[in-house]
Amino acid sequence: MRGIIADGSATGYSWSNVNFIDWLMSSESCICVLETWFLFAVESLNEREHKAYTKSVLLAMDPHLDNCPIILSSVTFELFSHYLATKKKKGGGHLSVQTCDGCRSALMHMY
Repeated sequence: MRGIIADGSATGYSWSNVNFIDWLMSSESCICVLETWFLFAVESLNEREHKAYTKSVLLAMDPHLDNCPIILSSVTFELFSHYLATKKKKGGGHLSVQTCDGCRSALMHMY
C-alpha cells in the first residue's frame, strides 16, 4: 500500500483494514475470505501481536505480488455492508457517514 498513497493515509487505512480483518476472523462464515497463509501466520499470536502483524502485512502489500491477506474477489457488497452495520461507536450508536466512507475508502485502496 505504501508508495501509492501518502504514508499517513496508508497507516490510517491499514488500521481500518485491521479492524475489518479482525471482524472477518471472528465470524466462522466470513473467515473463508482470508488467505490460508495469513491464517496460519496469525494463529499463535496474541491480540497485540496479531494487530501489529496484520498492519505490517497491509503496509507491505504490493499490487504486483500476491500478498494481500484478504481474497478480494470474495468480498461482496453484502459482506462489507454487514460489517459496517455491525460496527458501533465506542459509546454506542451508529457510525457517521464520514466513518463509513473512510472504511469504504480503506477497503478500496487494497484493490
